[in-house]
Amino acid sequence: MPYETYYSARDTILEFITKDAFGPIEREEVLQEPPLDTYVCGILWPKGTSSNPTGALPSGQMDDVEESPDNDFGTDIEDELDDSIRGANQFRPSVMAISFALPNSQHEVNVQFECATYENIDKPVEGKNYVLHEYRRSPLSTETMTVPLPRHNKKIPLFRNRAILQIVRRREVSEGGSLWTISVENTKCASQNEIEQNISALFQCALTVRGQFVSIVNPAITSGDKDRQKMDFLYRNVQSYAAGHGCSVRWDEKADSVTELHTTFIPTAIISQMIAVTDKSLSCFKMHAWTDEHRNTVLAELTSYIDSYSAWKSQLQNQLVFVPESYKTTATTILENISSCIERLSAGIVVLGRNDTAWKAFCLMNKAMMRQSTKKRNQPEDEVSWYPFQLCYALMCVPDMTDLSSSWRVTVDLLWFPTGGGKTEAYLGVAAFTIFYRRLTKGEAGKGITVLMRYTLRMLTAQQFERAASLICECDLIRRQENIPGGEISIGLWVGSEVTPNHATSDNPDLESAETILDKLKAGLIDEVKSSPVQLSSCPYCGTALVPQNAYRIANHRFKVNCPSPVCPFHADLPIVTVDDDIYDRKPTLLIGTIDKFARLAWEEKTKSLFAEDGMGLPPELLIQDELHLISGPLGSISGLYEIAIEKLIMAKGIKPKILASTATLCNAEAQIRALYGKASFQFPPSGFTADDSFFARNASGDERPQRMYVGYCETGGSLPDAVVRIFGVVKFALQYLACKGTDPAVIDQFWTNVGYFNSLKDLGSADTLIIDRVCSYAESLRRHKLNSYAEEVDMPHISNEYEYGELTSRKSAREITEVRNQLDRQHYPSAAALNYVLSSNMLSVGIDINRLGLMTVYGQPKATAEYIQATSRVGRSNPGLVVVLLHMLRTRDKSHFEQFQTYHQALNKMVEPTSATPYACRTMDKALHSVFVALVRHLCPELSRNANADKFRKNAVAIQQLRNDLIHMIGQRSEETVDYAEAILDDFIEQWHEAAVTRRGHFQYQLLNKSENDTDALLIPAERSENAVFPPTMNSMRNVDTQSGVFLKRRQPS
Repeated sequence: MPYETYYSARDTILEFITKDAFGPIEREEVLQEPPLDTYVCGILWPKGTSSNPTGALPSGQMDDVEESPDNDFGTDIEDELDDSIRGANQFRPSVMAISFALPNSQHEVNVQFECATYENIDKPVEGKNYVLHEYRRSPLSTETMTVPLPRHNKKIPLFRNRAILQIVRRREVSEGGSLWTISVENTKCASQNEIEQNISALFQCALTVRGQFVSIVNPAITSGDKDRQKMDFLYRNVQSYAAGHGCSVRWDEKADSVTELHTTFIPTAIISQMIAVTDKSLSCFKMHAWTDEHRNTVLAELTSYIDSYSAWKSQLQNQLVFVPESYKTTATTILENISSCIERLSAGIVVLGRNDTAWKAFCLMNKAMMRQSTKKRNQPEDEVSWYPFQLCYALMCVPDMTDLSSSWRVTVDLLWFPTGGGKTEAYLGVAAFTIFYRRLTKGEAGKGITVLMRYTLRMLTAQQFERAASLICECDLIRRQENIPGGEISIGLWVGSEVTPNHATSDNPDLESAETILDKLKAGLIDEVKSSPVQLSSCPYCGTALVPQNAYRIANHRFKVNCPSPVCPFHADLPIVTVDDDIYDRKPTLLIGTIDKFARLAWEEKTKSLFAEDGMGLPPELLIQDELHLISGPLGSISGLYEIAIEKLIMAKGIKPKILASTATLCNAEAQIRALYGKASFQFPPSGFTADDSFFARNASGDERPQRMYVGYCETGGSLPDAVVRIFGVVKFALQYLACKGTDPAVIDQFWTNVGYFNSLKDLGSADTLIIDRVCSYAESLRRHKLNSYAEEVDMPHISNEYEYGELTSRKSAREITEVRNQLDRQHYPSAAALNYVLSSNMLSVGIDINRLGLMTVYGQPKATAEYIQATSRVGRSNPGLVVVLLHMLRTRDKSHFEQFQTYHQALNKMVEPTSATPYACRTMDKALHSVFVALVRHLCPELSRNANADKFRKNAVAIQQLRNDLIHMIGQRSEETVDYAEAILDDFIEQWHEAAVTRRGHFQYQLLNKSENDTDALLIPAERSENAVFPPTMNSMRNVDTQSGVFLKRRQPS
């Protein structure tokens, strides 16, 4: 078993977490500390102690009522519960309960309850006039009780009335089945006296119920929503059998029938990875096989592979007769999608067989991908292979990229594959093919930006820039070797000025340019640098280190990069562009940017060169949007409007852009894409009849690929900050224990860096202080006291207070983030530079691919399941991972996830919430429609492009009226309901612009470039300076699309 030692180490960490939080350390232990301080989970508190002390929950989060997961039948149950069961919802609960369904034919269940009490022992101190309080554990357990099912409810006293077990019939949940709840209540009362509370509480509580259980169907899921019905169908074999109240529940989900339910206070869930299916018997998936001499062979093999896909589809077709009637429509649609996919793949093979130019471009793409992958994977060229889904995705796009009239050209092809599965290589393959095909068919006329790739997060953009730069270097080298016309094949990075500078040089001393930044870097003044054009630390072709002193320079007012190695083909110049002015001038073949940067289209005249509106070359014809699920909410709504401008600018040159998108987590993708792009979508690969198999991907076993374990950690009566200290401390102890036992350092390294994931910077900041102040001392106290027997077993030395840590949040600069990322990637245990922990915000949920990370602590359940999946997928990629989720019972969402931990995790993708984007809502158009119109005017009306030419605008000009009508028409195609509103606000803006242009002629510009222009008015007003502006504020960036409003209390009414 390849991962056995990793699984064993992970189990050891979990064992210590459980012993520390739930107990007991020993069956008949004697504690020197109060048990309520020693243990924090699995406690039924005595009555009268449920008040919420200060600090139990962070300020402002007591009323954090959030949407619960879809499989939340627990909320409905709690609406029916009596006061006794509601005691499970208190801060210090005296009740625990589980709800489950039984067939009406069943008349009894078997129940067993176990717990422990701690008896106070006064131990006199010799020579002193006081005593020490010790606590001796006494285990309690009922025999297995056969409990007849009552008509309504039944109470059974336990342990001489120390506790009461109650069974209640709730309601019918399905035909022939009823919902039942069994609860256990601590009947003891206690004052605030510490000893009284400790001896009255019940610890290590465990309830087991045996019967013939049936699944509980949530009626909210069986809705008319098409996407929801599809997810129900794919996960129809995943059933939920119980929900906890104040605890979680586990059962054997692999059993043919569920006959036992067990409560747990530290629930776990094992998640298997979806892996790409491979076929090593076919040479067509070997990148080196794509040569002229093997043309017939690889095309024949691809045809054979598509035939096997078709045969698989026929197998599904045969299963259709067994599909329940309620799912027939969904299953039929899936079969239709697979048929469409087969047709498109077959069409791609035909094009490669008949079109010699397309064949050559496809071969060159394979050569470039092979050379890049050989270095990345450290494999010989004849071993580098595609996953079938990657090559087939590129193959499916071939007819669309070679034929403008292709019926699928206007369809958005959504690549849907799990995180870490290889999506990037798939769409980079399409990008490389498109670049070569345009150069081979258009020659010099094909210059300009060919591929426009957009991301949402700057860190993700920078990381993908590094990956794509390697491919572009290979493409440019092949261009030279094959004498392909069109000039240099290059790559550009177009992001905000916080990452890269806008200008290479500047005469303005107050303006930071690439030149001034480079001077500071060469002088060692790195702390004075915020943004930097130096985005690569090594040559993307040969790996030689790139430093400011020998690789970066300013030449002819351009920022240049070269490889210092004299034997590198890019010793003279690397095809890398990272400064805005250079991007507008050089128009890199592949431009990678953040989506928010496109707000600059209205502000910056030079952006017209991106779309070849300067008359040189062609506009982009391939648009790629990665992490599509992030284009939602306000950002998605605003960007949806700008997509109209981008499409219009590209189509002005007679090119219909092809759009590719990718995601690993998205619900209602079809509606999302239609809202953003106004186009139909096609998902690749289409799903099969279950979530575990789509022909191109399947669920892997724990031997094939490492499994990720999720652990729910919910303190009873404790706080999240305390939970952070406990988890980080006990993990540190566990790793020290493993090291002393002689565990392989590579295994320890997998769990050495604890990645703390936080939903807010406020929580992160407070936790940072706690970790620094208390974690090491807590780990040392475990060694000396609580877990001393384990420490002595391995002769564990003192645990030092030295701690290496980092942070990945927006509080850090791009340079600091890159440094932490490099340290995470390169420094391994037992190096002293290996980070013990790194604290991160949602920045980590996309864009961090570091194989050595294997441990994450999540502070509170993220609000979106997509974020939860994306973030936790950053650990446990190459080896088994462990994710500890810290939850709080007084947070609605946390409580729901804890009590239904197994239900939630066994169908995570089903639980992904729908996203929303409303580009044509009235509020969105109020905010950005005028910006889109200004961008179109400046780019498509040459006489109005310059900053000083805003006063030449005339509302009745033919070109203006045409643009106005085209824009309204495009909105009408996407949203008939709001087109009238769009027309009204656009006409108002046109009228305002016309009036200002006429009355302020000679004193009216698009924007004020100098503070001295006091007698000049501007059309574009930044939001921060728009208080008394005539025109609506115009966004400089989509980074923050929500404005903040201050609320002031002017007068307090007397009470």
